[in-house]
Amino acid sequence: MKIQSMTGFGWAEAEVTTGVYKIEIKTVNNRFLEVQFRMPRICNPLEKQMKTYLSEKLVRGSVSISINRDAPSSDLTVKYDNDLAGKYVAVLKSISKDFGLAGEPSVSDLSPFYRDFIEQELIEFTDEQLWVDLEPVLTSAVASLLNSREVEGEECRVALIDQLDLIQGGLDKIKQLAPTRLEKFKVKLSKLVEELKGEGVDESRLAFETSIMADKLDIAEEIQRLTAHIDATRSLLCGEGEVGKRLSFLLQEMNREINTIGSKANDSDISGIVVDLKEAAERIREQSANLV
Repeated sequence: MKIQSMTGFGWAEAEVTTGVYKIEIKTVNNRFLEVQFRMPRICNPLEKQMKTYLSEKLVRGSVSISINRDAPSSDLTVKYDNDLAGKYVAVLKSISKDFGLAGEPSVSDLSPFYRDFIEQELIEFTDEQLWVDLEPVLTSAVASLLNSREVEGEECRVALIDQLDLIQGGLDKIKQLAPTRLEKFKVKLSKLVEELKGEGVDESRLAFETSIMADKLDIAEEIQRLTAHIDATRSLLCGEGEVGKRLSFLLQEMNREINTIGSKANDSDISGIVVDLKEAAERIREQSANLV
């Protein structure tokens, strides 16, 4: 399965034995799969089968499905009671004869009595017959929906990789600045030590504190982990299948490392880059929320 957006639209129409079906399916974001139907009462018994089918094709998203059905003309049959109609005709003829009325009784003369001898019957279809006709139309509508979700999913994938490239570029700059930052920090502390020598400062203690501070400001591990998360995210986006939940997890881990780098920065240039990384990560979060 290609990467899919949870937003999409599908449509299908077909004329079959049990009527003309028009199906529209709209989907939007949702953590789980939720399906809502708007359909004629005759299709209600098929809701469970349709939900089962949709759950096999659609993993996540809020799904609104609208089904319209125009009954076939063969759905309705009109019959009349020949014997009863004949009795009405006979009575009308008798009235004409008794009162000397001209002409034979016409169909319009019988119209006030249609309700008595004319009956309308609707052909009833079984649930099995309805499902046999409805399922192919539903399949076509879902195929149309999946196609639109894949198109939007690809657009989202490209946008996410662009943001990922921005994060990688910023991280590369931080890698270059990090060693220089530590050197600047050591020089600054060394000057401070020189200034305080005359006041009886314990140089060994200062050296120890300098070592501890250098460890606290070291971001090598964070850079390494963030690089691994970027590579994992890129690999995920270049593959197929469901990516939304896994992407959400990787994004949390990336944010964790970015925040830690920011807290250890102690450098205006790195702090500025970290702000850019956070903004790119936020854009990834917003866009990834739309992926299955």
